[in-house]
Amino acid sequence: MAELARHQIVLSIINTPAGATLRFRGLNLAGLDLSGGLDLSRANFSLADLSGVQLQQADLEQARFWKTDLRMADLRHTHLAGAMLAEARLARANLRQADLRGANLQGANLAHADLSAADLTDAALQGADLAGAILDDCKLERADLSGAVLTGASLQHAVLIDANLHGARLTGADLQGAHLIDATCTGADLSGASLRAADLSRAVLVDTDLSGANLAGADVTHTDLRRAILRNVHWDGPSYSQS
Repeated sequence: MAELARHQIVLSIINTPAGATLRFRGLNLAGLDLSGGLDLSRANFSLADLSGVQLQQADLEQARFWKTDLRMADLRHTHLAGAMLAEARLARANLRQADLRGANLQGANLAHADLSAADLTDAALQGADLAGAILDDCKLERADLSGAVLTGASLQHAVLIDANLHGARLTGADLQGAHLIDATCTGADLSGASLRAADLSRAVLVDTDLSGANLAGADVTHTDLRRAILRNVHWDGPSYSQS
């Protein structure tokens, strides 16, 4: 991989005509400090090495990161709306309060990443690995998490209204106080998960494994629990009315 320094990146931004695409495909940018709000919108970083890079507050709207190495990258407060991050490696990356609305993260590795208070509204996360990730206070409204791995993830107070969690693996996940109104969780594995005080009203949990889950204080009003596995569930008198 070719290597570039920060000043070369800045010169590329300055010298690139308005509307043209910045191309960093396959380059070695590992560990660079690119923080400070650089405008890298629509740039192509596919197959590049950005491991450990600092991109705080950067504008990366609609940028391309296909199969990009972003492990342990600092992406706090970045603007990644509409970005393409399919199959990107983001293990242990810091994405706190990042704007990822409508981003494509299909098949991405986000294991142990910090996505606290990030906005993933309408994001595509099918088959993504979010094991051990922190998604507390995260906005995931209408996000597609079908087939995603969220074992041991923390989603306290996350907003998952109308989200698709079909076939997702949430074994041991912490969803305390999460909002799952109208969410689809058919065939999902929520065994051993904490759903204390979660709002599951009108959610679809058909064929969902809830064995050993904690639903104390959860709202399951009109929740569809047909064929759900409820073995050893801690059920401290939540409201339940099956439609």
